[in-house]
Order: sequence, then C-alpha cells, then structure tokens
Amino acid sequence: MSSSSKLLIKGGTLVNAHNQEVADVYVEDGIILAVGPNIKVDEDVTLLDATGKYVMPGGIDPHTHLAMGFMGTETIDDFFSGQASALAGGTTMHIDFVIPVNGSLVAGINSFKFFMAFKGSLMISDELLLQGFKRCKSLGALPMVHAENGGAVFEGQSRMIDLGITGSEGHALSRPPVLEGEATARAIHLEKFVNTPLYVVHAMSIDARVVRNGGKGKEIFLIENSYWKEKTTCSNRLWITVLLGQKVVGEPVVSGLVLNNSGLWDPRLRHCSKVCQESSYQGSRT
Repeated sequence: MSSSSKLLIKGGTLVNAHNQEVADVYVEDGIILAVGPNIKVDEDVTLLDATGKYVMPGGIDPHTHLAMGFMGTETIDDFFSGQASALAGGTTMHIDFVIPVNGSLVAGINSFKFFMAFKGSLMISDELLLQGFKRCKSLGALPMVHAENGGAVFEGQSRMIDLGITGSEGHALSRPPVLEGEATARAIHLEKFVNTPLYVVHAMSIDARVVRNGGKGKEIFLIENSYWKEKTTCSNRLWITVLLGQKVVGEPVVSGLVLNNSGLWDPRLRHCSKVCQESSYQGSRT
C-alpha cells in the first residue's frame, strides 16, 4: 500500500453531531479506521498537522435543484458547477430533487415534495395535499412541503406589477412572512389530521418558526438558534419537533437565521440575484 493511501490527521479539534474533542484521525484508502488521541502509525503514513484547526465530516445539503427547468427558466447551476461550489464550501454530498415527467417515478423513492406555492405551475390544492399525505403514510414515505400560500403570493405579485414594482424588491414585498406562516400552520394541521410525519423545507421566517397549535398556546418550534432541551430532540442542531404526538422537521435556511431582505433593494441586479432566496426574517430572534 502506497503512503499516499495512508493519512494521519493529527491534533485537530474533531467536531461531529455528538461532541467536540481534540484527537487524531487515521485514514486508509479513503476510509476512517481510527479516531483517538496520540494514534501511533508507521513511517509510510502521510502526516497532516491539524493543530488549531477544526476537523469535521463533509456537509450534506439535503435540498438542491441543479439543472432544473422551472416556469420558463433553468437554475443557474448545473451538476458540475453546483457540486464544485459545494465542495469548495465543505459540502461533500447533496440530495437533488427530481421533477417527475408525465408521472414517471422509479422504485425506492422514500420522500415526496409537495408545493403549496407557484400557482399555475407546481402548486396543488389542499385536497391533493391530503391525498399525498395519505399516500405517503401508506408507503412509509416522508412527505415534504414548500410552505407558502401560493394564491396570496400570486395576488401579491399582481399587486407589485400594478404598482410598477418590477425590481427584485418585489420578491420580498409580494410574499410577506405571514404567507409562509399561514401555509406552514396549514400543512402541520393537515399532517396531524392524517397522522404522518412532515418535513417543512427551507423554513425562513419568524412566522414559520413559531406556529401556534390549535389556538391552545402550544408552540411548535421549527427553527431555533439554540438547543431547547425541553421542546426539541436535537442532534447537531437538527430541528426536529415532537409535540402532542406530531413529528415535524423544519429545514432552516442559514441565510434565514442571520440576514434580512435589505439586499433586494440593492441597485445591482447581479447582487440581488444572489440574495433573492434571502429570508424575510424580521423581528426579534432567540
């Protein structure tokens, strides 16, 4: 075995889902064989001094749309550029969404995404959403929702056009946070009605973050900046909420935790296009 296939990462701060510690990592042929302090190795091993640096698993992006056609456009990243960008940022795996063509599906799919947004394109009715939840339950699959009130967003877009607002700021103005909160609450209540788990994709606003349950004052937390032991079951800040028998997973967008919509008012279109998925996160944070 050549020395290039043996690697010892020495003295770094290891960070994973469960803990943080200073230790060595020994790798052969791309496979981690040992983790621990002061690992002893032969002379034919390549040493990498990670003292003062973090060593962690590659990130997993569970939500990408690469080379995807949508409403007369196509996403800017194809599989090559998208994966290269991800790798540059430490993400070594991604899960891409597939849009069925003429109803075609392949065996083995265990999650399905439903759009409550994009009227006239991908948006479905509450009746179809219920049917989808029931079908996922029968298959043992996980239903996912893009939660925005598509009808209201469509009205907001029409209002922007009538007002002559056609710049990127119209994106935020046409879809205020309340519309995400309403759809998130609706999806959670329908999920409870069917009694199946639910995954809410790219939760971005305060209104989606806290959803009142049946007006009883119980709060379902979808996004948190901190570890709420009494309310959530967390592993490496995975936002999983188990409340009153329900399991709801909220997929928070990082930008939604730290940014606001100010970038959409920038006169530089290229800059605006980079932040058009930016959060409508307004108000206080915890």
